[in-house]
Amino acid sequence: MRLAVARVLAGDPLDTPPARELSAFELEQIRRDLQTLRHTQVRDYTRGLEPGGARAAWGNALTVLRRGSTYRSRSGFGDPATEGAMRLTLQQVAERTSPLVLAVPLGGGKAANPTKTGNNHLPDLAEWTAWTMLAALGDALGEVLGRDVRVLTIPDAPLHTSDLAFSAAEATAHQRQAESDLVWLGMTNVVVADTLRHLPAPWPEEVRRHAEAAHKAMAIDPSTKIKADEQARSLLFSLNLRAQPASFARHVLLTAALGDPQADLPNDVRAEAEDLRRQVARATPHYIGVNHALRSLRVPQAVAAQVFGVEEVVRLTVHAKPGETRPALLPNGPLTRPGLLPMHGVGVLARGDRVTFATEFEVEARVARHQPLRHGGRFLAHAAPKGGADDRRALAA
Repeated sequence: MRLAVARVLAGDPLDTPPARELSAFELEQIRRDLQTLRHTQVRDYTRGLEPGGARAAWGNALTVLRRGSTYRSRSGFGDPATEGAMRLTLQQVAERTSPLVLAVPLGGGKAANPTKTGNNHLPDLAEWTAWTMLAALGDALGEVLGRDVRVLTIPDAPLHTSDLAFSAAEATAHQRQAESDLVWLGMTNVVVADTLRHLPAPWPEEVRRHAEAAHKAMAIDPSTKIKADEQARSLLFSLNLRAQPASFARHVLLTAALGDPQADLPNDVRAEAEDLRRQVARATPHYIGVNHALRSLRVPQAVAAQVFGVEEVVRLTVHAKPGETRPALLPNGPLTRPGLLPMHGVGVLARGDRVTFATEFEVEARVARHQPLRHGGRFLAHAAPKGGADDRRALAA
């Protein structure tokens, strides 16, 4: 970001290079490459597992879950008590329900900060890669358990129209395109739910109740206030800024000001950033209310009951915590950042000795002059040259 700011202040608008339209053949090759990635991940997840009967199968399932996760220590892998509880959950869910459903609140659009995702809101290669990794995890668990395993993603972007000003129209378009893309990709064991359609009836009241409780706790408990302030700082970069007509260069300066209130930037930029901080601070209790309501109303279970007819799930999460794993959404590689979610970045395709799938911020792609790839006018990815990891290290310096 420092390099991007310096270039903008020097008069560089950071325009994108001309986009290249992918041919039908090239698009099909990407699909085949993703299929290869899926098979490769299944092989990696299931290699060298313990042979045996049902008892070994549950241990193997836990091994697969660990191999298909990131931030493993945060999830409790390596802790016998937590691992034992996770294995018991797997067994109990599998005994009560069919299919075995892995449920994770995830995505539903693109975070509307242009420095993260540009003007893109439809699924791109970032999501395609994440779905491929989730499909592989479901395949591997199904292989070791000998049963039908499905992955249910529950888009949470449309739940944040009030606090983050997320566009409901973008969420609807994203949902429709995701359903079509999954069919084309052949990922029948991954479902992107229509979250709003399946929300429990008391949702608005439950969010309001939790939001009011969070607001009151912030006023009387210093530790709660500190945590809420930390949450607000992260939300600054998820707030819908695309609704504000401005150049990409202006968004770079504004995002930099959001990250550092003391940055040496034009006064009007810093003033706008302060306004946004106040806006996000007011909305943070509602955001917290949404997250609490997801759990208090057991939304993943409610959605699974309507989509698959099962009432219990194995809960995954994008914020790893003891007993709940954070699934890997990108393969290991020189451009991989495990913590970068597909809705907070754009897809990257690099071809060299091997195909590399990754996710990066739009601002990184523009500073590095990565070429946008499109099909039918729709953005799909940025093409990173061989050695793209060197570009990323240079940007971080």
